[in-house]
Formats: sequence, structure tokens, C-alpha cells
Amino acid sequence: AKVVKLVESDASQEIGELNMNYFANKMDHVKEIVIVHSAADKIIPIESARYTQSQFSQARLIELERLGHYSILWSDELNSILKQEISLEQSF
Repeated sequence: AKVVKLVESDASQEIGELNMNYFANKMDHVKEIVIVHSAADKIIPIESARYTQSQFSQARLIELERLGHYSILWSDELNSILKQEISLEQSF
């Protein structure tokens, strides 16, 4: 119960609203979502990213290999993906 109250306080939302079904229904105005996740992430399993992607019709999941939960943030792979995605966005 204490953890739930802490999460609700930090998120400024009730715990029942902090789920992918809730957010998927609120994100229909977003044209495209790109999720980048590592299959080797030991903190948040790849299945979580796959589930999240399945909740958004406009989402695309890019799965990377051999990168941990934090090391993905500084990886050349993520940097290349971000540059490519930003470049694609600006070309429209």
C-alpha cells in the first residue's frame, strides 16, 4: 500500500491509470512511436517492450542485442537510430 501511494504521488495519477491500455487510448493523436529496447536488458525484460508496442497501433519496436538497461543509453546503436529517426522526421 505504501508503494502504491508513493507511485501515485510521484506520477500524480492513480495506479489504475498507469497501464498501457490507459495510455494507448490517450495517444491516438500521436502519429508514430518508436520504442528501442535491448533483448539483453536484465532490469526491464524485452517482453515488456513487446507488450508496450502491442498496445499502440502506431508503435514500432527496434530490438537491439547485447546492451544492458543503462549501456543502451550511450550506445552507438541508439545514437544511430536517433539520428536516422530525427532525419526521417525532418524530411517530411
